[in-house]
Amino acid sequence: MAEFTQEVKKELAILSESGNYSKRVRLMIWNGRKPSLDIRKWSDNGDKAEKGISLNSEEAKKLLEVLQEAEKDGLFNEI
Repeated sequence: MAEFTQEVKKELAILSESGNYSKRVRLMIWNGRKPSLDIRKWSDNGDKAEKGISLNSEEAKKLLEVLQEAEKDGLFNEI
């Protein structure tokens, strides 16, 4: 079985905490690939990751645009 590697290049934010888990935004390197923006739940000791999302630079820029537009339109008041 191939070895799976992960490296936290930079911790950007902790979005929330619940029990022994916290939802984090990180710049991650998965399996030696190019860094990606990663949003997912991690155990407090960092050994277990839940399902999440990893975005390349173009996807992250698009998400930023969408979120800025949603904020401008007041959509965050609905959630």
